[in-house]
Amino acid sequence: MTGYWAASRVRPSLEFYNYEAKYTAGLTEYIFPPQLKKKVHDRAQDTALAAHRALGCSGATRVDLIINAEGDPFVL
Repeated sequence: MTGYWAASRVRPSLEFYNYEAKYTAGLTEYIFPPQLKKKVHDRAQDTALAAHRALGCSGATRVDLIINAEGDPFVL
């Protein structure tokens, strides 16, 4: 892989990450780095890069993922 990768984990205190969780101070914790197992982190990066390429993107992009309990990443 080439380029710069930055990953974070968004942990809302509410059941879902919604408008209230995003814009109300203290309702969401942002974790840098995301504290994922290396295998899960690498797979998330590979998935994000695959989405970037599949869409024909160039330059900088942001790919939002959700990772299930089994460690499988899904592009949002």
